[in-house]
Amino acid sequence: MRNRCFHFIVPLFAEATIVPVSGIVVTFVSAVTQHAASVDALRSIPEVEVGPAGGSKLALVVDSLSTERDQEIWAMVQQLPGVI
Repeated sequence: MRNRCFHFIVPLFAEATIVPVSGIVVTFVSAVTQHAASVDALRSIPEVEVGPAGGSKLALVVDSLSTERDQEIWAMVQQLPGVI
């Protein structure tokens, strides 16, 4: 009996898309713990991942589908109470 080998061509890479991912450190006028409402507002934005906080600084990652949406999110962040 002969060994039969079947070859399948499987793409190794899918088509790449460009998705803006931004990281920023937001500075508040006082300790992050004093701005719970603003931090909760950030957490409510689906594209925003809230990272660690230290003192008046809060790390964020924004993973949006377009640069326009990225800009909308940053405009919202700048308008939050306590953000400088």
